[in-house]
Amino acid sequence: MSEPQEIVAVDIGNSRIKFGRYSKNSIVFPGPLPQPTQVIVEQSEKLFQIELNLRETPLAEGSEWLISSVNKARLSQFCQWMKDNRSRDKIRILTRHNIRTPLEVAEPEKVGMDRLCNALASTTLTRRGEPVLIVDIGSATTLDIVSGEGHFLGGAIMPGFRASATALRMIADQLPEIDADDLRFPTFPGKNTSEAIEAGLFWGMIGAIRQFLAFAREGSSHALLLLTGGDAFPVLEALLNPCFKMPSDTIIAESPRIANPSGVSCPPVIDSKHSSLYPAEEDIPDNTFIPVAHFHEAICCPYLTLSGIAFASLS
Repeated sequence: MSEPQEIVAVDIGNSRIKFGRYSKNSIVFPGPLPQPTQVIVEQSEKLFQIELNLRETPLAEGSEWLISSVNKARLSQFCQWMKDNRSRDKIRILTRHNIRTPLEVAEPEKVGMDRLCNALASTTLTRRGEPVLIVDIGSATTLDIVSGEGHFLGGAIMPGFRASATALRMIADQLPEIDADDLRFPTFPGKNTSEAIEAGLFWGMIGAIRQFLAFAREGSSHALLLLTGGDAFPVLEALLNPCFKMPSDTIIAESPRIANPSGVSCPPVIDSKHSSLYPAEEDIPDNTFIPVAHFHEAICCPYLTLSGIAFASLS
């Protein structure tokens, strides 16, 4: 029997599981960010979507599944599913020892695997000496810094949109329930309580990202911003196209850097038709409403974590 030519990267989060199928030939480290040939997002514990995918596009028996997990209960359920349905395949549960990125943190063993996989993948997109801020917007939002030398320095963790909305509803009886799944450029100032909450959730996230970018670029002329996670696209749109002409010392523009553009199933860079990319700070017009002190490039990589898992398969 010939060796299977695919691997499956599995990203187990708190609210969903993502599966990425990768050709082994596409994974070279250091090299371009590998793009999955297929991505399946599963919210059901019954794993209906992955079962349907495997029926429509069979996976060779004996294939390897690499797993990054931040949820023990979901990991246990998935391992049981593998035992029941793919017993002849190989399973590898990743740990920090599979990540070749140096960790400069107090407790390396407690850093979430999703954060480490993101850090590993980010090193293929940066230029020498360039720091990167990785923002992963999901159930929780993580904002992590990788130094210009490629070292993971730690970061910040804050609630994602849904977690923040749920927490507000739980602690304040008079506040309405908010649909945090479709926050996109909410009005400010909000004219009712719901609009005020939406504005706080969304624009508070934008402000936090800008502040952490300022931290990330200390000692460097600029920093790369990588956004990933389920809510990354609307956040990047807001960063590229601010609705309110308020003074800022930071400009963020879409980056021309595209890793392996053949990955048409998940384009790594958002196409923002209203943004302008200035190649250098001195090229920014004097009459722009943003008094520019810092310049940043931004890339949206929807499946950054999966690609980091794919890289870890080489360890």
